[in-house]
Formats: sequence, structure tokens, C-alpha cells
Amino acid sequence: MSRDSSYQSSSDDEISLADIIRFFLRNLTLIGLITIGFTGLALVYSLTRPANYQQKSVLAIQANPIKLADRTFPAENTANLNNLVISALNNQDNLSIQASSTFDAGTQQLTVTATGTKAEALKSFSTSLPTFIQDTLQSHLNKQVLATITAADIEQSRANEALAQLNQQINTIGPSLNNSSIAAIARLNALEEQRAILTTNLALRQADSRYLDEAKASPQAFIDKVVSISVLAQSEVEKLGFQKRSIVLIAITSFIMAVLVAIVREQLVLIGNADAQKTLAAPQSELEDLEESRQP
Repeated sequence: MSRDSSYQSSSDDEISLADIIRFFLRNLTLIGLITIGFTGLALVYSLTRPANYQQKSVLAIQANPIKLADRTFPAENTANLNNLVISALNNQDNLSIQASSTFDAGTQQLTVTATGTKAEALKSFSTSLPTFIQDTLQSHLNKQVLATITAADIEQSRANEALAQLNQQINTIGPSLNNSSIAAIARLNALEEQRAILTTNLALRQADSRYLDEAKASPQAFIDKVVSISVLAQSEVEKLGFQKRSIVLIAITSFIMAVLVAIVREQLVLIGNADAQKTLAAPQSELEDLEESRQP
């Protein structure tokens, strides 16, 4: 008996396809009016907004690093430089222009898509894009140039001090070498080997100073040598039309809202009917209780 009642209860709780069809037939007018109304309002709002324009630029930002004695300049590779530019474009100050950028590691190309409500402002932004990128990289690499020069000066000063100490030790051991032990001779050979290595490193650093002096005298010209920026392609400014996909999304969203409103309305009606039945049942129950109390 309990199994049959539980089965009956679960069957009553299930929503059949017929229930769904009856729901839509009962609320067809309401759902239709709300869907059309919301869709119309959304379309009017979208069509009355200022037109958007778009322009795409394809650039190549290539790192051409110079190998120094113990480092390369710039320290970043091509991908890192492009990511630096992308970050700068995402945070650019022109509020009327929105720029989205992607870097293709395979082609080593940077694609910048700029959108805005003013065609002339968009043209100006795209025209100044190489200068913006150049200024961004120059600001970053100038700091790297100064840090590299400072580090090279410190290392060269330390190397000169170390070379002076080695020369002093070699000059001390050299005159008394005839009367020295095998250990002293080995010590002298080791010092001379260290001096040869240090002298070679100093020669390399002096060769590096040619690049560093150039970077110090003319940072822009130096950076132009180590980083190349070129515009490969640039599209015309295009007006973005209202896409059919947007209309479909607006219609679907409006339909979902209409269905939710219909569901809420039916639930409110059910709750109201239940409350009314309780109100009608209460006096009848009181009469039955009164009759039972009068019976002997």
C-alpha cells in the first residue's frame, strides 16, 4: 500500500510534456507580449547608441639583442617585449579608444584591434601606434640601460682592483722564485693563470663599453638597434553594424524573462487560491466543532 502511494506521489510531482504545453498555452499572450516588449526596448536602446568603429593593425616587434660579456641586452626576448606592449595598450590613457591586443608566437606578430565611437580619433590612434610602442619600450629599456651601465662600471672597478692585487702578489713572489719551494712555484702559476683570465674578462668588458657608451650618449638610437618596430598591415576604419547574433541573444534573453514572469504569476495564483480555501474551510470547521459540542 505504501509503495503504491509513494509511486502515486512521485508521479504527481513529475512534470510531463503535456503540463509544459498547457503552461505555455495558458500564458501564451503574457509571454508573447513580454518577449516582444523587452526585445523592442533592447533593440531601440542598441540602435540609438553611438556607432562604433574598428581598425586593426598588425605589427612586428622584434628583439635584436646584443651579447655583452656576461649578459644580453635587452634581457627580454621578442615575446616578453610584445607582452610588455600589450600591458601598456590595455592601460593606455585614451578613454575614447579601447584597444585589445594579441601576440602570435608562431608568426611573431602583434595584432592590435582598436574600437571607438569617433572615426577620426581611431585613425589618429592607429597612426600614432608605432610611436606609442616606441615610447613604451624606450621608457622600459632606458631603465635597463642605466642599470646595465651601473652594473658594468661596478664590475669593471672590482676587476681592476682584483687585477692590481694579483699583480702585487705576483711581483712579491717572482724575485725570490729561485730559492722557493715547489709549492711557491705552483702558487705563482695559479696566480698568473688567474691574472690571464681576469685580463681577458677586462678586455671583453672594455669592448662592451663601446656599446654602453653609445647607449649612454644616445639611448634612442641604441634602442632602435636592439628593438625593431614595423607596421605590417593596417585595415581601413570600419563601422560596426548591429549583428544578427546580437538580435538572437536579445530575443532569447527576453523570452527567458517572460517565462520566469509567467511562472511567478502562476505560483502567486496558486498561493492565493490555497489561502482562499483555508479561509473558507475555517468557518465550516468551527460549525462542525460547535455541533459536536451540543450533542449529549
